[in-house]
Amino acid sequence: MKSSISTNKFLAWWGTSFFLLFFFIKPMTIHLWYLYGTPRPCIPFLAAIMIASILAVIIINNNYFKYSFLSVIISILLIYIMTLQVINLPIAIQYGGLIIYLKTIGMTIFGYSGFFLTGLFFLSIFDNKNIKKTIILIWIFFTVFELLQALKNSQGFYISLTNEAGFYLILSDSYAYLTILTIALCDKPKIQYFILLIGIITLSTLLSRASIIIFLICSSIFILIKSKRLFLILLLIIVFTFITSSNGINMLKYKLPISPRLIQLIELGTETPGWIARKELLSKNSQKITLLGDFMGEVRDNWGFTGSYIHNILSYARQYGIVVFMAICAILIFQISLYCFLICRRSSHLTNFDYFCLLFVSYNIVSAVLARGYTDPSLWMSLGLLSTAIKQKQLGYPGKNYLNTNSLS
Repeated sequence: MKSSISTNKFLAWWGTSFFLLFFFIKPMTIHLWYLYGTPRPCIPFLAAIMIASILAVIIINNNYFKYSFLSVIISILLIYIMTLQVINLPIAIQYGGLIIYLKTIGMTIFGYSGFFLTGLFFLSIFDNKNIKKTIILIWIFFTVFELLQALKNSQGFYISLTNEAGFYLILSDSYAYLTILTIALCDKPKIQYFILLIGIITLSTLLSRASIIIFLICSSIFILIKSKRLFLILLLIIVFTFITSSNGINMLKYKLPISPRLIQLIELGTETPGWIARKELLSKNSQKITLLGDFMGEVRDNWGFTGSYIHNILSYARQYGIVVFMAICAILIFQISLYCFLICRRSSHLTNFDYFCLLFVSYNIVSAVLARGYTDPSLWMSLGLLSTAIKQKQLGYPGKNYLNTNSLS
């Protein structure tokens, strides 16, 4: 029994650490490097060490874990993707060199597998008070740090990352995911709504239009499920319009002109430069989707430069083939449908873990459909989260962390 409890605590802290590695340490060290030139850790290397440690625990404590058919299928799919990447090594390094290849597989191989395992074991953290306190403190630090940086910007109330276009995407998505977790870990609705409001304001300073739109969608879902007070959705819309309006900012009597990117969002809608670029990339790359994929083919077509992949879930078809793409979509559709069916059938009170699962998966799926491609490994956490959430509902547990329900299910 003591061994099981010890293993459970390890899984809780391991899942928390991997989550924070990508959604706090990575964005924070990037921002500090940009501002002050501080060293940046090698995230794929740290992820590899963590994955090796969790695999060792799984092997040593094999009797503690239960394996389901679905988790085995997802694991086989992961192995197949890894095999494709390794097989393509001789060809891919000719496109952009060994460094680009290693960076790509580092964020995909280790990211995919690590996030999948994190999702499987994430239920453990919701019964750990120390982890809850740690997450909340980290969110407060992240929020205060970014808001202070926005206030320091003489050009306006937003984060300025000149010539580093990709950084604001990492900052925005990371902050959104961390905010979702913080909301789910709190029990009092008033505190949750306060965090939600602060999260929207902070996200509006991080420049990513896709992130703020998706976060508003998730906020609406949360409010509908949590309180049924539809007027709160209208309040969110009003707040968002207010903080993205020059007139609204002037009413506050502060010199806080909002980011031009958000003004573009209000004025141009889907005709913003970023959205137009995504449509062009989709049109160009969708013509080269094959049965077995063309890993890093966009690097070849772009003369060794990265970033010209499809910026949505179709990028999996471009990179790994139609079979992988259809398999991922089929698994997600099945998991989401079954999870929603179990929630509706049991009509049970949603737990904090359920709220996190619903919000994280919602943000993740909308991101994958609209704006994030195969280089974003967080999609695989949704696969793991849904596996655990489904198992939890099938066993009829009310949300406490029962041993072996948090296993490879």
